[in-house]
Amino acid sequence: MARSRRPELEKDNPLAPQPYVGPRRRQARARQSNSTRRVSQSEMGKTLQTLMEAAERFVNGAPRDRRRS
Repeated sequence: MARSRRPELEKDNPLAPQPYVGPRRRQARARQSNSTRRVSQSEMGKTLQTLMEAAERFVNGAPRDRRRS
């Protein structure tokens, strides 16, 4: 007996129909992503501050470039 291949069940198929997501689940996902963004923004600020300090140390420690006349 031959099995037919259903393209909507194959992985990574851009033509496959997307599952229905109701309004409650959509709102819950939006709330969840907003709360994680706030946390990640504060972490991002700390990370950027550390990166800026490291960049300043690097620039101040690097030898100056000689200008050609």
